[in-house]
Amino acid sequence: MQSVPSWAVAIGLTALLLLSFGAGWRLYGVVNKDRADTQSDPGHLAAASLGLVSLLVGFTLAMSFERYEVRRRLVVDEASAISSAWLLDHALDEPFRTHLDGLFRDYVRERRGFADVGMSDRALDAADARTLALQLRIWRETSAGLRQPGASSLATPVLQSTNLMFDIPAARRAALDEKVPALIVWTVVGSTALAAAVAGYGQAPGRRTHLFAISGLFVAMALATALIVELDAPRRDWIRVPQAPMERVAADILSAPPPDSAASPH
Repeated sequence: MQSVPSWAVAIGLTALLLLSFGAGWRLYGVVNKDRADTQSDPGHLAAASLGLVSLLVGFTLAMSFERYEVRRRLVVDEASAISSAWLLDHALDEPFRTHLDGLFRDYVRERRGFADVGMSDRALDAADARTLALQLRIWRETSAGLRQPGASSLATPVLQSTNLMFDIPAARRAALDEKVPALIVWTVVGSTALAAAVAGYGQAPGRRTHLFAISGLFVAMALATALIVELDAPRRDWIRVPQAPMERVAADILSAPPPDSAASPH
């Protein structure tokens, strides 16, 4: 279901719940057609089933939001790591400082564009390959710069910041791949449909459908389920992971003047 647009999930689930309600209503008539009129009211079953489904939807929504929050936090962490590594590499001697500055400009462009790659495995794999190629070039240039005389004092902070910058892209990809299990999502859909059928069965004895209230409840349940799907794929429709931290860092790096070789202290 995660591949289906969230608006389609909302519309389709609303229709399913209304059909399930009607099926439950008809089922009551079939089951009780040969029985005398009774005062028993199974409405308490509807209330209990709807309460249980609400708990299930809330639990699943919390799972989706937790994953969304991890993805948002990783964008902030990566932007900070790129900025720190870029600043530290400016302390290296020429020509490594200039070479690294150019590589960092390419790297931040690539990482800024990662948000627009989409959700397909092929596009994500291609983005990962481009990122890895740039990381290897940055690593070679950084290693060469740290082997120069007088650069030993920079080794620890430069290597730590560079390693952190290199680790986060893999974490971001893993966070994208980690979704709410499809079995849980389908359990939510099946449970809501069953609860709607029970609600229809429970209202049938009174011969009043309270259609407006029931429809509003079903729309709310469908929207909550669509929100679960939307949070699970925050690159496709309306909800997207904010990229402002990465945009700001990219703007700072790309707008900065190239390092002046004459400014080298050695």
